[in-house]
Amino acid sequence: MRQAMLKDISLSAVIAGLLAVIIAYCGPLIIVFQVATLAGVSTEDMMSWIWGISFGVGISGLVLSYLSKMPIMTGWSVPGTVLLLSLFPTLTVAEMVGAHMLAGMMIVIIGLSGHFDRLMAWIPQGVAGGMLAGLLFQFGAAAFKTISVSPVLLILMLSVYLLGKRYFSRYSIVAVFVVGLVFVIATGQVHTEAFNLQWVMPKLIAPEFSIYSILSLSVPLVLVSLSGQYLPVSTAI
Repeated sequence: MRQAMLKDISLSAVIAGLLAVIIAYCGPLIIVFQVATLAGVSTEDMMSWIWGISFGVGISGLVLSYLSKMPIMTGWSVPGTVLLLSLFPTLTVAEMVGAHMLAGMMIVIIGLSGHFDRLMAWIPQGVAGGMLAGLLFQFGAAAFKTISVSPVLLILMLSVYLLGKRYFSRYSIVAVFVVGLVFVIATGQVHTEAFNLQWVMPKLIAPEFSIYSILSLSVPLVLVSLSGQYLPVSTAI
């Protein structure tokens, strides 16, 4: 089995894994930082949050992919993370933890029941796409606001992306990341003087459950995750 896995390692497989990591971190993680700042989460708690995300995604994806022999990558819901921005500071961090635990249990039950397709048949794809677009539009539009800060960088990365989609679509995201990174390093926009590498100690946050957190976060999180992320996957399959 180990030899078979080694034979399956190729440049395209490595690039696909690299893309998954880059996309998972560069986009959603910024939203996590915004949510943590808005909620007044301390630096220690935020680092513990990132620790949990990183280890949870990495270990669960590794184990599930190995056991099922399928490309499975777990992760946090991007639309669900965006949803948090509209709920703070009315929700406490403990209530957020409880709501996420309950939403995760509901998604697992739906997956084990085998009725995902039947449930998604009730939601038109146009409605699902509208829900996702409504949550993410503000962040897509906000990217163009940076043109006043660094117009050259925005134009350069956008040009690389458009050219990449036309001539080397498989590596377009990697090319955008590399070009952007090289540009900020070459222009001295990377500041490492405050960089401090240290071990992160995870902190336990006791969950709290309330009717408000369930109705305002758990249920919408399940609907947004199923319709905005899992539905496109099932449609592609």
